[in-house]
Amino acid sequence: MSKSLLEEKLIVLIGYGLSESQAVKLIAGGIYFQKSGGVDLTTYWNDPSNFNIRDEFFLIANSHLTFIKLIEELDVIYLRDWLGEFQVAYLFHIKLNAQTIKSIDVLLSQNCYADAFTLCRTLQSRTNFLLLCSLAPELFNHWLRNPNDQQYREGQVRKELATLSINTMDHIYKLASEIIHGHFLGHSGIGYFEKGWFKEIPPVRHQVYTIAKFLLAASTYAFIQAMLIGSKAGANIRDTDDMDQLYEHFFKTILDPSRLDHVFSVVLGEDRHWKKIGKNEFNPGGTYSFAQLKNQIQIFHRTDGNQNRLSKRYHLGSSDGYQK
Repeated sequence: MSKSLLEEKLIVLIGYGLSESQAVKLIAGGIYFQKSGGVDLTTYWNDPSNFNIRDEFFLIANSHLTFIKLIEELDVIYLRDWLGEFQVAYLFHIKLNAQTIKSIDVLLSQNCYADAFTLCRTLQSRTNFLLLCSLAPELFNHWLRNPNDQQYREGQVRKELATLSINTMDHIYKLASEIIHGHFLGHSGIGYFEKGWFKEIPPVRHQVYTIAKFLLAASTYAFIQAMLIGSKAGANIRDTDDMDQLYEHFFKTILDPSRLDHVFSVVLGEDRHWKKIGKNEFNPGGTYSFAQLKNQIQIFHRTDGNQNRLSKRYHLGSSDGYQK
């Protein structure tokens, strides 16, 4: 990639509110992705005056991928044992996520919305499991050897996170499930019955990119917080701090749940997917609760005071749980 093109990307990202160091990291992630057979960096971040949903999606996607290099540069002697375990879980899924990123982009370019939603549900399942591992990293090794155990079923993982007030966007999971299983209402909502086999429907394309960026953001943010909490004194975590500040910027912009397009694409679910929480009271949806996720990771891994724990079914080695 030419120096002039890199400079152009840098200008666009800085113009969008990123610092130079943050922009360099995301561009590096984009170059790595492209060279690995991913999406061509020249196809996005080209116009600072027209930063679209695909541009936003690749901000999150490349922030997710750039941690490959940051992990390599962090000396393991400065990591707490649990963080080393969680890094393995993160890296185990990153190749799958890279393939999903490219696949979603290709499917949307061809107006194959149902298949794109299928990938979103797969990504959502992967994300929820990674969030669980951010709280109890020892589960990852146990899952590798016992992937069919009941506590790792998708519904159980979502339920466990919900007990900690971590929203897992259940309404999106239900919508994607309807589409996977061929339900009329699910397909109707994504334009399946419009005339033409590959009809372009911009609102649905926008919705898929929006869902995917929130899913990738959740696992990336969990990893950022784990890195900050699990790195011992003396560790060089300046790059991780930089990424943490980047996400604080994102929470006010491309991950702001109050943004109108986010409300209709992700936050507000179909009324048939609303969860009853009391007499005449319903939860209409929501996005991943990033602040609560950060709070729980801190409590689970605190070195002073009592740590939080998952429910008994996740206590490995206990009489009520599952043996290591």
